[in-house]
Amino acid sequence: VFLGHSWCTDEHGRDVHALTRAVAYSLTVRGLQVFFDEGSTKPGDEFRQAELEAIELSIVYVGVVCDQFVKKVGGNNRTDDCRLEFMYAIDVRKPDNMLALPIEAELAENMSKLPTMLHCMLKSQPYPARLDPTLDGVADEKGWEIKMDALAAAIRDRVPRPASCNASSTSSG
Repeated sequence: VFLGHSWCTDEHGRDVHALTRAVAYSLTVRGLQVFFDEGSTKPGDEFRQAELEAIELSIVYVGVVCDQFVKKVGGNNRTDDCRLEFMYAIDVRKPDNMLALPIEAELAENMSKLPTMLHCMLKSQPYPARLDPTLDGVADEKGWEIKMDALAAAIRDRVPRPASCNASSTSSG
């Protein structure tokens, strides 16, 4: 799983990077392999190349979506890491293997304001309206765990299952 996010403070004053770190930890303890831009690259790696390789190796891209993420992804700054990661993920993961985790309720409720590709990513998901994945207003540990369980399940739904072996075995003896 690749977690894309913006290094910023969201509209409610929360540190988005710290929140993304908590999401990464929560997904890791649920048995998922997670890459995000803290502690996932080795010293000496060229960071941007490491990010792109991580997107290629990941099966699912999850965008931790706040207002700044939307502005960066929808903006014209072709050198912005957030935008580069997102656009590269569209190329290699396609929207079916991309999930958005909106952290502000306003974004989850008002998709019409989102850039086209981000809107398509959200629209293709089975859970935005049904499970309310937004982290806005999650104040207790139980609420967090429920949302992380839902996110992990949505990620696992996108992981291809190995073909089962239907050959019957016989034992002698």
